[in-house]
Amino acid sequence: MKDRLLMYDSLRCSFMSIKKPPKSKKCPVCSDQATIHSMSDSQHITEGARGPNVCPIPSPARKMATSIPRNLHVSCLEYNEVRTSGKEHVLLDVRTKRQFEICSLPGAVNIPLESLKDDLETLEQLSDGSKPVYCLCRRGVFSVEATRVLSEAMRDHPRISSVQNIYGGLLAWSQEVDPLFPMY
Repeated sequence: MKDRLLMYDSLRCSFMSIKKPPKSKKCPVCSDQATIHSMSDSQHITEGARGPNVCPIPSPARKMATSIPRNLHVSCLEYNEVRTSGKEHVLLDVRTKRQFEICSLPGAVNIPLESLKDDLETLEQLSDGSKPVYCLCRRGVFSVEATRVLSEAMRDHPRISSVQNIYGGLLAWSQEVDPLFPMY
């Protein structure tokens, strides 16, 4: 089985053997001068492959998470208490429409971050001056920006009464609250 890859298809209960191409001298994985030795080494490659419309976690984004006051953050557990208490609120998911269609929390309203400034009137109607707005995204990075935008817009849009960021986003939600929540 040297230089071959054995694949198993559990749906069809079949095996397939594929001949691997010869090693490339410039390959970052299989060459003699390999630079990728583990999955963590290739993290920057996989994050780049996901595209520009997802929440990345590079170090500048970690700085962005501190760009709003600490009191504007709530943990997923704190937000879950709001949900289960039945308190009226607006859950604003700022991911792209396509990402929102993949998975979302029940009751979430999707206004992508790119169009948030243009849809403030819609959000004002939903909030109705009394319902707090909780911002959410995939990893809690874009929602920080949305929280910042909305907290600044509250001066000109008084029916948006309060806004908070759900720290860690849907990734933290799946780890802290609902392990069965699908992640992509």
